[in-house]
Amino acid sequence: LPLLKLQGAYFAVATWLIAAAVASIFNEWRVVGAGGGMNIANDTSIAGRYYAGLILLVAATGTVWWLLNSRYGQALTAVRDDEEAATAVGIDIRLIKTIVFLISAPLAGLAAALYYIDAVTITPPDAFSIRWSAYAVFIVVAGGMGTLVGPIVGALLFIILQRFLVGLWGGGDLTLGIAAVFLILLLPRGVAG
Repeated sequence: LPLLKLQGAYFAVATWLIAAAVASIFNEWRVVGAGGGMNIANDTSIAGRYYAGLILLVAATGTVWWLLNSRYGQALTAVRDDEEAATAVGIDIRLIKTIVFLISAPLAGLAAALYYIDAVTITPPDAFSIRWSAYAVFIVVAGGMGTLVGPIVGALLFIILQRFLVGLWGGGDLTLGIAAVFLILLLPRGVAG
């Protein structure tokens, strides 16, 4: 709950520190394989994982659409634009942020589960890496912030860059960083923006 009082960069740093703390806990926890991680039994087909991902995409998009078109969505937009003004008109910022966490956490957890079922092995240093935050920022900025379709377009761009272009000449996160700079310069509002 104290985390909900933070704003902007302070909030981002605090969530990063929490992820690092959780990674340290899992790195020592023998039940989940400690630092060596664990293998995940994968008896699913590629088509099954695809349809599970598609269902999750539709559910997440529908949930976000519903949230944005509800009275909470208007309050969420007000909090995003100016927290002090939102407080002045009577919006409970802590409640709005809590609702967003309660909705987004299960969806992010399901997406991570699908990813690691495909990856087969999960280790604490990989699962709690700061690069996941960088990937999320890239996806949102590349696709277009403040749009419903932006993260979907950004995720497609991310997959194309990560799987295909990085595979062609390597560079990994450096390639994504260069692509992000070009996208911000050429399309400051993102592809969907």
